Amino acid sequence: MHSSINRGETALTIFTADEITFNQGEGAPKPVSLIVYGAPVAPRPATVTVDFVNENFAKRLSSATNSMVVVANLSGTADSGGYYTPLTWKKDIETLISYVSNEFSGALVHLIAFELAGTAALAAAVQNPLVQSLVSVGITTSPTPFSLSTYELADQLEARGVRISSSIEQIKAWSLEFEAIDPFLSVPLLKSVPWLIITQQTDEEEFSRLKRLASELDGHSEVHTIIGTGETLRADPRTFALIVGWLARADED
Repeated sequence: MHSSINRGETALTIFTADEITFNQGEGAPKPVSLIVYGAPVAPRPATVTVDFVNENFAKRLSSATNSMVVVANLSGTADSGGYYTPLTWKKDIETLISYVSNEFSGALVHLIAFELAGTAALAAAVQNPLVQSLVSVGITTSPTPFSLSTYELADQLEARGVRISSSIEQIKAWSLEFEAIDPFLSVPLLKSVPWLIITQQTDEEEFSRLKRLASELDGHSEVHTIIGTGETLRADPRTFALIVGWLARADED
Protein backbone atom coordinates (compact mmCIF):
# COMPACT_ATOMS: atom_id res chain seq x y z
CA MET A 1 0.00 0.00 0.00
CA HIS A 2 1.15 3.57 -0.34
CA SER A 3 0.25 7.12 0.52
CA SER A 4 1.42 10.46 -0.82
CA ILE A 5 2.29 13.81 0.68
CA ASN A 6 3.01 17.09 -1.06
CA ARG A 7 5.44 19.78 0.00
CA GLY A 8 5.53 22.75 -2.35
CA GLU A 9 6.38 21.57 -5.84
CA THR A 10 7.62 18.21 -4.61
CA ALA A 11 5.31 15.21 -4.37
CA LEU A 12 6.68 12.38 -2.26
CA THR A 13 5.21 8.90 -2.51
CA ILE A 14 5.63 6.77 0.59
CA PHE A 15 5.35 3.01 0.35
CA THR A 16 4.83 0.74 3.35
CA ALA A 17 5.47 -2.97 3.24
CA ASP A 18 2.32 -4.90 2.33
CA GLU A 19 0.66 -7.41 4.63
CA ILE A 20 2.50 -6.24 7.73
CA THR A 21 0.55 -5.98 10.95
CA PHE A 22 2.27 -3.56 13.27
CA ASN A 23 1.24 -2.91 16.85
CA GLN A 24 3.23 -0.33 18.79
CA GLY A 25 1.99 -1.77 22.08
CA GLU A 26 2.48 0.04 25.38
CA GLY A 27 5.21 2.47 26.23
CA ALA A 28 7.37 4.44 23.85
CA PRO A 29 6.69 3.79 20.16
CA LYS A 30 9.08 1.41 18.42
CA PRO A 31 11.42 3.15 15.96
CA VAL A 32 10.38 3.12 12.30
CA SER A 33 12.85 2.35 9.50
CA LEU A 34 12.79 4.86 6.65
CA ILE A 35 14.48 3.65 3.45
CA VAL A 36 15.51 6.17 0.79
CA TYR A 37 16.98 4.92 -2.47
CA GLY A 38 19.37 6.92 -4.59
CA ALA A 39 19.25 6.32 -8.30
CA PRO A 40 21.77 3.65 -9.29
CA VAL A 41 24.55 4.95 -11.50
CA ALA A 42 26.48 1.76 -12.21
CA PRO A 43 25.79 -0.98 -14.79
CA ARG A 44 23.21 -3.40 -13.41
CA PRO A 45 23.25 -7.18 -14.05
CA ALA A 46 20.29 -8.20 -16.20
CA THR A 47 19.20 -10.67 -13.52
CA VAL A 48 18.62 -7.92 -10.93
CA THR A 49 15.26 -6.15 -11.05
CA VAL A 50 15.55 -3.04 -8.88
CA ASP A 51 11.83 -2.63 -8.08
CA PHE A 52 11.58 -6.28 -7.07
CA VAL A 53 14.66 -5.99 -4.86
CA ASN A 54 13.44 -2.78 -3.21
CA GLU A 55 9.97 -4.10 -2.34
CA ASN A 56 11.24 -7.40 -1.04
CA PHE A 57 13.97 -5.76 0.99
CA ALA A 58 11.39 -3.64 2.82
CA LYS A 59 9.07 -6.57 3.47
CA ARG A 60 11.86 -8.81 4.75
CA LEU A 61 13.27 -6.05 6.93
CA SER A 62 9.85 -5.40 8.47
CA SER A 63 9.37 -9.08 9.24
CA ALA A 64 12.89 -9.58 10.58
CA THR A 65 12.73 -6.58 12.91
CA ASN A 66 9.00 -6.76 13.74
CA SER A 67 8.70 -3.08 12.93
CA MET A 68 7.26 -0.71 10.37
CA VAL A 69 9.36 0.04 7.31
CA VAL A 70 8.63 2.98 5.04
CA VAL A 71 10.13 3.30 1.55
CA ALA A 72 10.26 6.72 -0.07
CA ASN A 73 10.79 7.86 -3.63
CA LEU A 74 12.65 11.14 -3.64
CA SER A 75 12.03 14.06 -6.00
CA GLY A 76 12.26 13.20 -9.66
CA THR A 77 12.02 9.44 -9.17
CA ALA A 78 9.16 7.00 -9.77
CA ASP A 79 5.80 8.58 -8.83
CA SER A 80 7.29 11.60 -7.07
CA GLY A 81 7.11 15.01 -8.68
CA GLY A 82 9.78 17.65 -8.90
CA TYR A 83 13.35 17.29 -10.10
CA TYR A 84 16.54 15.90 -8.65
CA THR A 85 19.14 18.15 -7.07
CA PRO A 86 21.39 17.27 -4.11
CA LEU A 87 19.79 19.85 -1.80
CA THR A 88 16.26 18.96 -2.95
CA TRP A 89 16.87 15.39 -1.81
CA LYS A 90 18.20 16.65 1.53
CA LYS A 91 14.99 18.67 2.03
CA ASP A 92 12.90 15.67 0.94
CA ILE A 93 14.53 13.49 3.57
CA GLU A 94 14.12 16.09 6.31
CA THR A 95 10.40 16.30 5.42
CA LEU A 96 10.08 12.53 5.43
CA ILE A 97 11.72 12.11 8.82
CA SER A 98 9.23 14.53 10.39
CA TYR A 99 6.29 13.01 8.52
CA VAL A 100 7.10 9.41 9.47
CA SER A 101 7.68 10.29 13.12
CA ASN A 102 4.35 12.14 13.27
CA GLU A 103 2.50 9.30 11.53
CA PHE A 104 3.73 6.79 14.10
CA SER A 105 3.06 8.57 17.38
CA GLY A 106 6.36 10.40 17.66
CA ALA A 107 8.51 7.36 16.89
CA LEU A 108 12.21 7.82 16.31
CA VAL A 109 13.51 6.98 12.86
CA HIS A 110 16.21 4.60 11.63
CA LEU A 111 17.31 6.30 8.39
CA ILE A 112 18.61 3.83 5.77
CA ALA A 113 20.00 5.41 2.60
CA PHE A 114 21.28 3.74 -0.54
CA GLU A 115 23.78 5.02 -3.09
CA LEU A 116 23.37 8.64 -4.15
CA ALA A 117 20.84 9.29 -1.37
CA GLY A 118 23.52 8.58 1.23
CA THR A 119 25.17 11.99 1.20
CA ALA A 120 21.83 13.83 1.33
CA ALA A 121 20.65 11.56 4.15
CA LEU A 122 23.80 12.19 6.15
CA ALA A 123 23.29 15.95 5.86
CA ALA A 124 19.60 15.59 6.81
CA ALA A 125 20.38 13.47 9.86
CA VAL A 126 22.80 15.82 11.58
CA GLN A 127 21.45 17.51 14.70
CA ASN A 128 18.04 15.91 14.08
CA PRO A 129 16.60 14.62 17.38
CA LEU A 130 14.19 12.31 15.53
CA VAL A 131 16.98 10.17 14.03
CA GLN A 132 17.83 7.14 16.17
CA SER A 133 20.48 5.75 13.83
CA LEU A 134 21.81 6.15 10.30
CA VAL A 135 22.74 3.49 7.74
CA SER A 136 24.58 4.39 4.51
CA VAL A 137 24.86 1.73 1.81
CA GLY A 138 27.28 2.55 -1.00
CA ILE A 139 28.04 6.10 0.16
CA THR A 140 30.84 8.04 -1.51
CA THR A 141 32.93 10.66 0.23
CA SER A 142 33.88 12.89 -2.69
CA PRO A 143 31.83 16.09 -3.08
CA THR A 144 30.69 15.04 -6.58
CA PRO A 145 29.82 11.34 -6.24
CA PHE A 146 31.38 8.51 -8.20
CA SER A 147 34.21 10.72 -9.52
CA LEU A 148 31.93 12.00 -12.28
CA SER A 149 31.51 15.56 -13.45
CA THR A 150 28.08 17.03 -12.75
CA TYR A 151 27.28 16.72 -16.46
CA GLU A 152 28.27 13.05 -16.54
CA LEU A 153 26.21 12.46 -13.42
CA ALA A 154 23.22 14.21 -15.00
CA ASP A 155 23.50 11.95 -18.04
CA GLN A 156 23.70 8.84 -15.84
CA LEU A 157 20.66 9.87 -13.81
CA GLU A 158 18.56 10.83 -16.81
CA ALA A 159 19.36 7.53 -18.52
CA ARG A 160 17.91 5.74 -15.50
CA GLY A 161 14.66 7.65 -15.42
CA VAL A 162 15.46 10.34 -12.86
CA ARG A 163 13.96 13.69 -13.80
CA ILE A 164 16.47 16.53 -13.84
CA SER A 165 16.13 20.15 -14.84
CA SER A 166 17.11 20.90 -18.42
CA SER A 167 18.79 24.08 -17.22
CA ILE A 168 22.57 24.02 -17.67
CA GLU A 169 22.85 26.57 -14.85
CA GLN A 170 20.94 24.25 -12.51
CA ILE A 171 23.22 21.33 -13.32
CA LYS A 172 26.29 23.54 -12.81
CA ALA A 173 24.89 24.45 -9.38
CA TRP A 174 25.04 20.79 -8.32
CA SER A 175 28.76 21.13 -7.63
CA LEU A 176 28.09 23.84 -5.05
CA GLU A 177 25.21 21.83 -3.57
CA PHE A 178 27.40 18.74 -3.18
CA GLU A 179 30.05 20.85 -1.49
CA ALA A 180 27.38 22.18 0.90
CA ILE A 181 26.55 18.62 2.00
CA ASP A 182 30.08 17.22 1.86
CA PRO A 183 30.29 14.28 4.32
CA PHE A 184 33.36 15.81 5.93
CA LEU A 185 31.21 18.81 6.91
CA SER A 186 28.27 16.71 8.11
CA VAL A 187 30.02 14.08 10.22
CA PRO A 188 31.26 16.36 13.04
CA LEU A 189 27.60 17.36 13.58
CA LEU A 190 26.33 13.80 13.93
CA LYS A 191 27.39 13.81 17.57
CA SER A 192 25.80 10.76 19.19
CA VAL A 193 23.86 9.36 16.22
CA PRO A 194 25.15 5.80 15.55
CA TRP A 195 26.22 5.38 11.91
CA LEU A 196 26.64 2.13 9.96
CA ILE A 197 28.52 2.36 6.65
CA ILE A 198 28.31 -0.50 4.16
CA THR A 199 30.43 -0.03 1.08
CA GLN A 200 31.76 -1.92 -1.92
CA GLN A 201 34.68 0.47 -2.26
CA THR A 202 37.96 -1.16 -3.19
CA ASP A 203 39.77 2.09 -3.97
CA GLU A 204 42.27 2.60 -1.16
CA GLU A 205 41.97 6.39 -1.13
CA GLU A 206 38.16 6.29 -0.94
CA PHE A 207 38.21 3.65 1.78
CA SER A 208 40.77 5.67 3.72
CA ARG A 209 38.41 8.66 3.56
CA LEU A 210 35.58 6.52 4.91
CA LYS A 211 37.73 5.33 7.80
CA ARG A 212 38.68 8.94 8.56
CA LEU A 213 35.01 9.89 8.67
CA ALA A 214 34.19 7.02 11.01
CA SER A 215 37.16 7.81 13.28
CA GLU A 216 35.66 11.22 14.08
CA LEU A 217 32.63 9.63 15.74
CA ASP A 218 34.35 8.26 18.85
CA GLY A 219 33.37 4.64 18.45
CA HIS A 220 29.67 4.90 17.57
CA SER A 221 30.13 4.06 13.89
CA GLU A 222 31.04 0.92 11.95
CA VAL A 223 32.44 0.45 8.44
CA HIS A 224 31.87 -2.82 6.57
CA THR A 225 33.16 -3.56 3.09
CA ILE A 226 31.45 -6.15 0.88
CA ILE A 227 33.70 -6.92 -2.06
CA GLY A 228 32.54 -7.84 -5.54
CA THR A 229 28.95 -6.65 -5.46
CA GLY A 230 28.87 -3.26 -7.12
CA GLU A 231 25.33 -1.92 -7.34
CA THR A 232 23.95 -5.28 -6.23
CA LEU A 233 24.65 -4.29 -2.63
CA ARG A 234 20.87 -3.80 -2.62
CA ALA A 235 20.35 -7.51 -3.25
CA ASP A 236 23.32 -8.93 -1.34
CA PRO A 237 22.17 -10.98 1.69
CA ARG A 238 25.17 -9.75 3.67
CA THR A 239 23.87 -6.18 3.41
CA PHE A 240 20.51 -7.29 4.78
CA ALA A 241 22.11 -9.23 7.64
CA LEU A 242 24.32 -6.30 8.65
CA ILE A 243 21.37 -3.92 8.71
CA VAL A 244 19.13 -6.27 10.74
CA GLY A 245 21.87 -6.75 13.33
CA TRP A 246 22.59 -3.03 13.47
CA LEU A 247 18.94 -2.09 14.03
CA ALA A 248 18.62 -4.67 16.81
CA ARG A 249 21.61 -3.20 18.63
CA ALA A 250 20.42 0.38 18.06
CA ASP A 251 17.00 -0.44 19.54
CA GLU A 252 18.64 -1.86 22.65
CA ASP A 253 20.75 1.25 23.31
